[in-house]
Amino acid sequence: GTPDAPARLIGDAVDPDGLLTSVVRAQPFSVLLFDEIEKAHPAVLNLMLQLFDDARLTDARGSVVDFSHCVIVLTSNLGASSRAIRGFSGAGARDTSDVNRAIRDFFPPELFNRIDRTVRFEAIDIESAKAIVRKELARFVARPGLADRNTFVRYTEAVVDHVVDEGYS
Repeated sequence: GTPDAPARLIGDAVDPDGLLTSVVRAQPFSVLLFDEIEKAHPAVLNLMLQLFDDARLTDARGSVVDFSHCVIVLTSNLGASSRAIRGFSGAGARDTSDVNRAIRDFFPPELFNRIDRTVRFEAIDIESAKAIVRKELARFVARPGLADRNTFVRYTEAVVDHVVDEGYS
């Protein structure tokens, strides 16, 4: 994040309409996604503290914007690099505590204590990836543009395997 990030979110003297405050003012029932929050400028974390504490922010015009009807989602890669490679040990519980520790170490305590829930995402396994590919291929071959032209597309399990091999990491 850059030092001007808070000004972009809540506005400044040059542009008093902040990206965040103007959107929430227009659509108070919103889901806000702050992606990769660990890359945010520290001043943005201060804004988050105010937002989580009061459920409102004051923009550069002096207007108070109510966030009490918003769901706020923060994504992060905190703790992702400390995860051990999984084997037969079943280290899932230890991984969760590692992630929680990394989050606790990153955020100031007053901000960490206002986070309601931490959800850890697992990598998609090969079988789930194949199921997703099958579903998307079924949607593709059922497209009206193909059916209207009497074009029939079929695929084999080898196609599913190839797509998963190319796209899975």
